[in-house]
Amino acid sequence: MEVEKHWHRLCQLEGRWACISAAFNLVFSPFFLPLYRFAAKLIAGVLDFKAKIDHQTLLVEYSHGHPLSTDCYSRLFASCRLPGRKRDSILLPPPGRKPPNYITVVRNFQFFRLEVYNSDGTPLTIDQLYLQLLKIRSLSWKLDKEPLGVLTSDHRHTWGEAFTTLMKDKLNQESALTIQRSLFTVCLDAPILKVSDAHVKSRLAAQMLHGGGSYSNSGNRWFDKTLQFIIGEDGTCGVLYEQAIAEGPLIATVIDYVLDYW
Repeated sequence: MEVEKHWHRLCQLEGRWACISAAFNLVFSPFFLPLYRFAAKLIAGVLDFKAKIDHQTLLVEYSHGHPLSTDCYSRLFASCRLPGRKRDSILLPPPGRKPPNYITVVRNFQFFRLEVYNSDGTPLTIDQLYLQLLKIRSLSWKLDKEPLGVLTSDHRHTWGEAFTTLMKDKLNQESALTIQRSLFTVCLDAPILKVSDAHVKSRLAAQMLHGGGSYSNSGNRWFDKTLQFIIGEDGTCGVLYEQAIAEGPLIATVIDYVLDYW
């Protein structure tokens, strides 16, 4: 256990390379539903998975005949990597406290808080989520402002210094904390540049990994966030996850569940 903690601190949190250099992503098959209807179904599927974690009804997986703990799944939601000048840290939901009731949705480099539970604690239906996403679309016209999310793609010491400066402003503090504490993030991307058939797969992978640059969709990311689901207007979709918090097998289980939910 001590070796694991030392490795995690040294190789993950003390590494000063950009998160993109060590991030993992998965590309899904293209979807053919209208964008916001598809996004609503995806969100509903993830919330349904989270409900099974919360109620401890998720089927237990086995490895070499031994049951695997499901405790790690709780780290996937409402968690985020926090930048520092010399060492990063991890924000996890405080044990015993009521978890956040919202996700963040980003479109045209603008982040929105979307509450995904009713007052009685039940998750919003697909139709309710769909209507909320349409509201976000109407509020997120493209602006001529620098995309703040791009800062999270920089080397950790550079982003750590910028983050420290940004946090001196109260509004910036509240905005960043809203993103960091959200259950997960949904990125609604503009269409990617068309390429030849021979380069489609690599272009899609690059889109999921970094968004294509500051003039494309990179501003639609918060690379510190544990779970980011990426949905493009052109039918592209996938997931990007921060490996300092989430392990590949956990993400695979989530994705399998969500794909079956569709």
